[in-house]
Amino acid sequence: MAQQVLRRSAQGSGATICPRLFLCGGIRDQRVRSPDACYGGSAATHGAADGIVSGVRQTYKTARCILYRGDEFLLAVHSSMWRATHRRWGLPGGQIERGESPEDAVIREVEEELSLYLPRVLTVGPYPYKKHLHMVYAAEVNEPIRDWDDSELLDVRWFGVQDIRQLSAENRLHASYELHAIETLLELLTGRAVPGS
Repeated sequence: MAQQVLRRSAQGSGATICPRLFLCGGIRDQRVRSPDACYGGSAATHGAADGIVSGVRQTYKTARCILYRGDEFLLAVHSSMWRATHRRWGLPGGQIERGESPEDAVIREVEEELSLYLPRVLTVGPYPYKKHLHMVYAAEVNEPIRDWDDSELLDVRWFGVQDIRQLSAENRLHASYELHAIETLLELLTGRAVPGS
């Protein structure tokens, strides 16, 4: 089903392109591609931890990253969330610290969890989960991931889109938006809708 990353670490390591995906009118699951359709103004607050959308203050709880290489995507099981018997796969990333932008948070979290520095990230957009918004980014990985912080991650694997669809069908994705975010990324990269989405 998936290619597993081979080696684990005993200890952890100590030009953004924006498609302008916004939440519209406070309706958390309605997504539009134009900031003007959500509120009359510029996208100046997009990318900050706090922003105003339709007069409602939006705060992002976490920043997550879709790491991809070719047609594979890296998913992880975070140790703080699931026991070994209830593993659910999610995107690498984590909490945004006070005063930190979501972009800075995702770069820091990926470096802490996977010992991988991301010089650039692509903004995929915000996603709701458990009454909070979570900002999702993406980055291409051109180097092998050899180590990860096993105090934060129980497992790390590369999956194809069909494998991720199967995980979704089996309710084995952590936040349930992972598949949608990956399909949105594929649309951004290819400029067309993804078959089967």
